[in-house]
Amino acid sequence: MASLMVHIPNCIWTKALLDGAVKVNGFDVVFEPAVFDARGSSRLRGDVEEKYAATEQVIPDYLVRVARGTERELVALPIFVTRGMVHRKFVMRRDAMSPRDLHGGVIGMGRVLGATSVYLRGLLADHFGVARTDVRWITAEPLSSDGAMDGEWAHTHRRGGIKASELVQRLAARELDAVIYPGGAGGHWFNWVAEGGASRTPDPYGDLEDMVARSAALCFPIGDVESHVTWFKREKI
Repeated sequence: MASLMVHIPNCIWTKALLDGAVKVNGFDVVFEPAVFDARGSSRLRGDVEEKYAATEQVIPDYLVRVARGTERELVALPIFVTRGMVHRKFVMRRDAMSPRDLHGGVIGMGRVLGATSVYLRGLLADHFGVARTDVRWITAEPLSSDGAMDGEWAHTHRRGGIKASELVQRLAARELDAVIYPGGAGGHWFNWVAEGGASRTPDPYGDLEDMVARSAALCFPIGDVESHVTWFKREKI
């Protein structure tokens, strides 16, 4: 067995590591591809087996654990290689108002500490003037999925009563005004483009790109290609 076992996501960014094309000089390392299941989700949130020398972590969960003094084993390496355009995980209906008009609306999301949820809530506040207190937040996953907080988020309007896999369908049915998509593969924009419209990784929530493409009702209000280009230019990225 290798002296170092590193658990990494299976996507286009890590292909060269997983197929052995790229190796780590001076270290006996084996890269193991992640599998999206209940154990994998728990691992992403800090419950890491001793056999792993390193693994991907959801940064909001990690930072909350550090701030609360409950993280005593893991040390973060700030690599931050994005696997998807998180702007493209924000979904609304085509006939709906713009994100600026979501005041008083209902937004569904998978969980509070999801990295995409945290980023897009900040985006809504900073760039569209929609503060956390301006909308009703519906959280699909159980409170245990946000265990690092040790309690409920102050702005949660309702938790449960809806499955994460149903959020997009509830949006299309006009029960929600917007959705922060909780899945991974379907929202991995670069993977989707590179594979010619097919997601590489199985996703229990469904392929977001495919769902929106097939729907006459749904859209990415801030996630089209032109928006990305404009965004990068404005932010000087």
